[in-house]
Amino acid sequence: DPKDKCKFLALDEGKLRVSYKGTGKYDTDAAAIRTDRPVPPACGLFYFEVHIVDKGRDGHIGIGLSSPTAILTRLPGWDEHTYGYHADDGFLFKGVGGIEYGPTFTTGDTIGCLVNFRQNTVTYTKNGLSLGVAFKDILNEPLHPTVGLRTPGEIVEANFGQSPFLFDFDSELQREKEAMLKSSQSVNRALVQTKLPEMILQYLIHYGYSKTAQEFSSCILDAPMKDSLKSIAHRKQIISHIMNGEFDKAIDAVQVHYPEFLVNRKDIEFQLRYHRFIQMIQSATAEETIQYGRAHFVYDDPQVIENQEILEDVFSLLAYPEPENSPVSYLFSVSFRENLANVVNGAILEHCGQSCTSTLERCVAHNQILHNTMISHGIPAAALTDTMHLIRGNTKKQQHNSDESTKEQTKMDLSS
Repeated sequence: DPKDKCKFLALDEGKLRVSYKGTGKYDTDAAAIRTDRPVPPACGLFYFEVHIVDKGRDGHIGIGLSSPTAILTRLPGWDEHTYGYHADDGFLFKGVGGIEYGPTFTTGDTIGCLVNFRQNTVTYTKNGLSLGVAFKDILNEPLHPTVGLRTPGEIVEANFGQSPFLFDFDSELQREKEAMLKSSQSVNRALVQTKLPEMILQYLIHYGYSKTAQEFSSCILDAPMKDSLKSIAHRKQIISHIMNGEFDKAIDAVQVHYPEFLVNRKDIEFQLRYHRFIQMIQSATAEETIQYGRAHFVYDDPQVIENQEILEDVFSLLAYPEPENSPVSYLFSVSFRENLANVVNGAILEHCGQSCTSTLERCVAHNQILHNTMISHGIPAAALTDTMHLIRGNTKKQQHNSDESTKEQTKMDLSS
């Protein structure tokens, strides 16, 4: 930060290279500069490197961190609320006398500073190799990367990731994430392990994996599930009709298996009707399509009034000579039908006294909300965990092992 530096320092146009311009006769001639922003604890792990372009006369260079209130006429580490690793003697400083730590450094060396907010530690590196933990229990306050110089000719240049690091930061980050995951798995999971089989079975039933659900139920839970299998078969039939564009058959199947459902859920019937209208634009004559529209979309129908926006897109299809290439072509997409299939599936389950979403999905969603809340509150550990990434990764690993997913594909969106 050009506004947050000692007058004895010169900053280049790129604001990354610093040179000492003072006399350097006494310790009072020391000069420091810090970044315009502190290290965000929410990042979990933060790293930067400083290359020693020239050690100058004596190489009295300090690299570390400081609070925004620390004075800038001192090397980092000489005062409270500052941390520094010094080139001339390899000592560490933390507001008091120095302690022996690592090797000295000079022209051509690159010193890195790794801040681990989960462990509350600072580690330095030299030319890409870790020197071990330097500071523990770092202060719970904003900390700015800081560099201090004291004798003429000293020049350093900072790297905050705009160039490749000498240190393998990506591997360090991965190790920290794995350690975080291992730590989280060490807690008592007795309650979760007790409930998890039931949650898995409910998920399988929810999305219609009948054979897997049947095997899981008999082998893991040792419980019959004839009623659930019947429900799966009915819902799979309805979903299959929707995905195949057979909306009249879907409506008929719903009325056969769940006679009261559409009576109570006019919104679902309305969605099935306008999907049928979209399908007719592709397969029926214009006259048949218009007649269907007039019969089922009466202007004073509450559903028509409530869904004006989507109906505008649906009816606008009639104005295009090639509706598949129109601005509203999304109405013909598979994902648009999949969304309806998921809505219908959830609504039927709710009609039968079950939840419209599976317990497992609700747990995952709850976990993600907690994770996002932790990030927004700057909790360091949150940056080192990503449960959705773990779930997606495990799903990819297991896909090639599952024949059930191809045999029983119902085209329901399992990632909804």
